[in-house]
Amino acid sequence: MAKLTPAQVAEWLAASCAAQGVPVRVTDPQVLATVAALLPPPEAGPATARSAGGDRPGAAQPRQTARTRDGLSDRAPG
Repeated sequence: MAKLTPAQVAEWLAASCAAQGVPVRVTDPQVLATVAALLPPPEAGPATARSAGGDRPGAAQPRQTARTRDGLSDRAPG
């Protein structure tokens, strides 16, 4: 199988999604939460440049959730 370019993959993805009537990107929080519940927890491994803390090399950042992203963890449950 020939290696596809990123542009070819993007074109295939857009055509495939259009044919199935689904969006290329899923943004519905409920759908994303359902998918996240189906995935296994991330494996612990060495921190990468992408996950490392900016000024603390090797310090992994905490995973963002809807609670922490929206600042809901600062509010009282209710």
